[in-house]
Amino acid sequence: MNAHARYLTKNSENKVAQALGSDSVFYLDGRNTISRQMSDAKKQMEKLSAIHPFWIGFELRRGDLRSSRVIRVWLIEEEY
Repeated sequence: MNAHARYLTKNSENKVAQALGSDSVFYLDGRNTISRQMSDAKKQMEKLSAIHPFWIGFELRRGDLRSSRVIRVWLIEEEY
């Protein structure tokens, strides 16, 4: 099954919004467990933190890009 992480940022109104650009979607191996997919998405976020310092978390999703559903949401800080 297709799985991907969509990275999140804050918009101008200080609300959580999906990040834009080609780096904002990270494709995952859908055969892995959810905890492994979360770990992989966190590692990718850490790798790109110098380029995208305003990312605040991600949504773990299943399905293709147009019709996916959210499985888990992970945020760096709870206040968002």
